[in-house]
Amino acid sequence: MTKNKTAAKKTEDQSVVYKVPAAFALMIVVVYAFWKLGGYYSTVEGFTALYPMFCVQRYVFLTLTAAELVLCVLLKSRLARTICRYWLAAFALLCVSAWILSIFWTGNMIAIYLMHALVYCLYMVWQLYRSEFFTFSLVTATAGVVFFLTARTSYMANRIGGSILLALILIGTALVVFLCAKNRGRLTIGGKTEKAVMREVQFHPVREEILHIDFYRVQEGKPVAISIPVRLTGNAEGVKVGGKLVLSTRKIFVSGPVDKLPDEITVDVTTLGVGKTIFVGDLKSDDLKFLTPATTAVCAVRVTRASRGAAAEAAQ
Repeated sequence: MTKNKTAAKKTEDQSVVYKVPAAFALMIVVVYAFWKLGGYYSTVEGFTALYPMFCVQRYVFLTLTAAELVLCVLLKSRLARTICRYWLAAFALLCVSAWILSIFWTGNMIAIYLMHALVYCLYMVWQLYRSEFFTFSLVTATAGVVFFLTARTSYMANRIGGSILLALILIGTALVVFLCAKNRGRLTIGGKTEKAVMREVQFHPVREEILHIDFYRVQEGKPVAISIPVRLTGNAEGVKVGGKLVLSTRKIFVSGPVDKLPDEITVDVTTLGVGKTIFVGDLKSDDLKFLTPATTAVCAVRVTRASRGAAAEAAQ
């Protein structure tokens, strides 16, 4: 049974190699097709020929979308449900595109381009990174779409509604981060609990607000490779005689069990003299394996004019 699961997992991982390039190629083809369609639809002849068709297609695709949604719920076969999901996404995209073309003519073609590109990019993210990163990518993409549509509308009611929706998205994101922190790094997605560590946080350069958070999924029994910040402690001997302490490496890439990972790597510089350097190879740890090259300098006490004077006086 275990061998069958391993083989199935390996086959699934190999299929990603083909799915992602196929999705990227299909995205280019679809966006190009809509670009050509928009060019023809902008003419009087194209509008006369296509407008009645779009008015009918929007209801046809809406019906097909609803039918596929019902099949996704009723079908028990995993393969059949997967196929239904693909058709559901395709019909939903075509339905929204037909509605936009029939209502706004070619005034919102950019929205169609962005919508299709966004869906295909999210699909590629799902294939490559699965649930955690996909969840935050979906939230970010949704917020971007709402912000884009809100900025383009001139109706105050739409602007207020878009602002409320953006606020709800931000609150939802903050709630997910809070629950993850409350459960000691365990992030529950779709009823499944995953143990995770916070890998990277991006802040706004001016407002210092959190823009994006990357979580790293942890598997039990497997080491985690992650960068840990360095903190220097002690008063270096070289600084006492006028040297300048310089931190050369702010983060060190290490590997180890998640329960053994420290918040920071402490380096004692008390005995560090002028002109001396501490390298990664000089650091010792029973629980961590240092992946940063051993010859990488962590910190050093540089020679200054004051330290040269102190050395000359000591020599006399």
